[in-house]
Amino acid sequence: MSINETNDENEFHKNYEPLPFTDYSLFKEEFDANQLRLNLNPYSFKKIAFIPKESIKLAITAELKSPLSYHYIYTIHLEHNNIKWKISRTYADFRQIHKKLSKLAKAAYGIACHNIPKDKIRKDWPLFPLKQDILFNETNIEQRCTSLRFYLERICKFPPYREHPCVLSFLSVSCITFVTDLSPSLIEAQLYQRIAKQSNTCSLLYCKTFQLCYENRWFCLKDTYLLNLNAKANNSIGFVMLVDQAFTCKKITRLNLFYGIKIVNLQRTIYIKCKSYQQQLDWYEKINLMLQEVPGKLFKEQTNYLSFAPVRTNQLCRWFLNASAYMENVMYAINHAREEIYIADWWLCPELFLKRPTDDVQYRLDKILLKKAKEGVKIYILLYKEIAIVHDLMSLRTKHVLTEYGKNQNIKVLRHPEHFIDGVFLWSHHEKCVIIDQSVAFTGGIDLCFGRWDDDLHRLVSIFIFQANS
Repeated sequence: MSINETNDENEFHKNYEPLPFTDYSLFKEEFDANQLRLNLNPYSFKKIAFIPKESIKLAITAELKSPLSYHYIYTIHLEHNNIKWKISRTYADFRQIHKKLSKLAKAAYGIACHNIPKDKIRKDWPLFPLKQDILFNETNIEQRCTSLRFYLERICKFPPYREHPCVLSFLSVSCITFVTDLSPSLIEAQLYQRIAKQSNTCSLLYCKTFQLCYENRWFCLKDTYLLNLNAKANNSIGFVMLVDQAFTCKKITRLNLFYGIKIVNLQRTIYIKCKSYQQQLDWYEKINLMLQEVPGKLFKEQTNYLSFAPVRTNQLCRWFLNASAYMENVMYAINHAREEIYIADWWLCPELFLKRPTDDVQYRLDKILLKKAKEGVKIYILLYKEIAIVHDLMSLRTKHVLTEYGKNQNIKVLRHPEHFIDGVFLWSHHEKCVIIDQSVAFTGGIDLCFGRWDDDLHRLVSIFIFQANS
């Protein structure tokens, strides 16, 4: 679609409305070209959906809503990063995103889109077709699809428009859609989740009343779980609902919950409300399709071992008989961490050498963790908060050493449980695990502390080799 198709300027503005590509520097604070990257780090505040420098391929087809209707349903087929999906939209949906992007462009460009002179319009700008569906029929509907495709393609080439929340919602994508370590999304959309909020109408002491209400959440259905994102909390994950043997989905239509869906598993029950009957039907069919196909089917069916998860074969796992091999492999995994490290121990010693025999401090646990923290890796450590008069594990000193007395913001150490004056929690947690980038996990009964290292020789004392200075 070219702007030269109409010679009259008034006729052009009657048929098309341009959406200008404004100065990119105006969006630098939010979309820095040097920092645009996929959201691999879940704790990053710069979250984008699409992979930079990767194009978005799309095609649009149209069909009438009904034989007696003049409105069309446009099916958009998209492909990005080898992931294909399709969505159904109306002309009103296109007009809604154009209206929101026009406000963004007006604030940056300084002039309303419909007032831009024809001689200042660039050919690569998105041109929104203003004609209504009633003016199209079977003979010219392909031209209509072409103009909408050109408009959408050009929007997707400009990052501030492409990453705008209204466009992401229009395309049914989010900041976790194209994360390669996650399974492809079966369906995504903005839905309403029913929650209970405490009411202030009751003023009696110790009396709490709750009222049901609905809040917007971005829901994402994967192959074995359902999750939602909270846009008000930097798109953080609100909850993850796993598929298990009790996972069921049921359509609901009643007062205050038209086009609703009830989802149940062994842990919880949620109610979500869709915007239309078609959206309710799409989600209901996708959820049931997920339960009928592998791997969702494997989690839904009863296993022979009465387990919540199916039996896995050909898994990448390894047994460690002694702590020498265990600690050395933990050291290698920590050194390759890119995003986060999670450690849970009953006792942790910062000065522990993970590889022996040696006197090189680069193999010491505290030096390794502090080095990764300087590289931007987030480190979370959970320790048992001991009762010092019974057994002093020096967990407070461990916290001070690793966090550098609170100055290192990339290392968080939590000591648990808390002990009160009027009583003591007479229990201690014994988790011993190391998880790196949510992809490699070490679990078992070995703390990263003194007195645990051993090998096949089973020495009575630890052996270190010190090199004499020449």
